[in-house]
Amino acid sequence: MQFIVTATFVTNFITCTLISVFAATVISATAHAQVYASQTPADTFSLAEAISTAIANNPNQKANLNMVEAAHDEAEAYRKNSFLPSTRIYSGISGNGLGPSANTEGGYFQSAGWSASQMVYDGGARRHREKALTHEARAIEAEFNSSNSFIPNTSGALASDVFMTYLDASSVRLNIEVASQYVELFDSIALYITDPITKLKVDNLLIGYRSKVNSAIQNYDDVKRDLENFLYAPLPSELDSIEQTNARMQQDLAPYNDLEYAIAVAKEKNQNYLARLYQLQAAEENSASVKADLTRPKVAVVVADSWNRNDYYDGDLDNYHTRDGYIGVDVQYQIQFGTKSALSASRKRVMAAKQYIEQTTHDLVYRITSNYQKLVSADQAIADYQKNIDSIFSQIEEFRRTHTQPGLIISSDDFDFLTSLTDELDRNYDQYYNSLFSAVQYRYNLLREIGILFETTDIKPSYTKISVPKKK
Repeated sequence: MQFIVTATFVTNFITCTLISVFAATVISATAHAQVYASQTPADTFSLAEAISTAIANNPNQKANLNMVEAAHDEAEAYRKNSFLPSTRIYSGISGNGLGPSANTEGGYFQSAGWSASQMVYDGGARRHREKALTHEARAIEAEFNSSNSFIPNTSGALASDVFMTYLDASSVRLNIEVASQYVELFDSIALYITDPITKLKVDNLLIGYRSKVNSAIQNYDDVKRDLENFLYAPLPSELDSIEQTNARMQQDLAPYNDLEYAIAVAKEKNQNYLARLYQLQAAEENSASVKADLTRPKVAVVVADSWNRNDYYDGDLDNYHTRDGYIGVDVQYQIQFGTKSALSASRKRVMAAKQYIEQTTHDLVYRITSNYQKLVSADQAIADYQKNIDSIFSQIEEFRRTHTQPGLIISSDDFDFLTSLTDELDRNYDQYYNSLFSAVQYRYNLLREIGILFETTDIKPSYTKISVPKKK
């Protein structure tokens, strides 16, 4: 899902500052907008809180945690079991032609015993396999904890859905505020217009903007329900405005304004990058395990003890007992025709893992650099259009001051001048809000790519003791 602020939508944008500029009596259709505008950051439900709530409540995330724990448990089980001795306890009885008839021979043979074999050398096959399983478990965990939105059912995919829905809600909320403030503006000047044609224009504008307010309120309720679907919970309070969301993200990114530093941090915290490193380490350990298993002898110490009883019939029934003990060294060496191919396959998996890291590193550096460059341009555009908007505000304020005095009448030409100012304001807000929404998207991308998105949401990894893999 991608959010695009269209010109048709943004043309209706106007800042909530118009409330103070065009002080007027609040009509019923604008009640919702005033409630939204009066919210402070402390009262609102932020994007970070929305992402945190969604991840905490989503069943897929709980399933992921169980999968991570299962992978770690399997690695731990292998570690504990791989160095235990192999034991065998047996007991049996066999018979062969036992009977009193003439010329028959036979008897019973009974045996019982135990044996134990302790591997003392296998070339490191088990040790490497144990490490490989540990790295594989860490790779699974890093992938599930990744903020990468392209991996289904992960924290990143869910966070991206919440982010886009939150932005949708912010854009609809702006529709409510903007249309409501236009109602305030034109309703406040209607008292000073006597020309029938001009008055009809104002009335038509008011009908249109009031209809937009009601329609946007319904749309806002729909989008909030969409967001609640991701949260698995009702919204506890009103959402941040787009300006508040941008300000929070600016604060979160403040320590990472240096591009080189941001890239260095990403190589320590980006979970998608770490997953590739863990996968490489797992491939290297598996390759070493395969090599040891196929090219090194296996040496084991064997201890055995057995008890035997033989009841033998050769005309007379005889029996005797024996007990055998054994201790020794067992040496095995495998000869397989596919050894060369198996070794080649394991080496190629290592090569593939290194190439994946190379591509992941390249993409990571590119995305961080690109988003930083785009963010600089967007922030500059916001500042430039804000200057234009401030200038237009001054002209509108001057118009209000000089034309809404007792005894004055706003002529048709005066009204046309005012609407030319609001049209110019629309054009600048078209660009301003496009730039603002773009800046929020770029900041979100940077939080994700640097690997600190979930730090801002208080989401902790399922296993906090996992260390960053050492570079080869």
